[in-house]
Amino acid sequence: MSNQIHNERTKMFADYINNLAVVAMSTGAIIPAVTATLSTQELGFRTFIPLIVGGILATALRFCVSWALGNLKDD
Repeated sequence: MSNQIHNERTKMFADYINNLAVVAMSTGAIIPAVTATLSTQELGFRTFIPLIVGGILATALRFCVSWALGNLKDD
């Protein structure tokens, strides 16, 4: 397999993982934060669980993207 094909496959994989990180951040952190802000209910510990999990997951996925892009080969 040529280096160019390898690099394109690696970039496609990194793009896919990056999109998963965006989804994790939006559904796990942003949406619950907006809902908690607009809600009249008391904020409890259960409110912050999706925020923490979404943020950690998105950060971990972004590190995976950085690692994947570090494996690009020179032409």
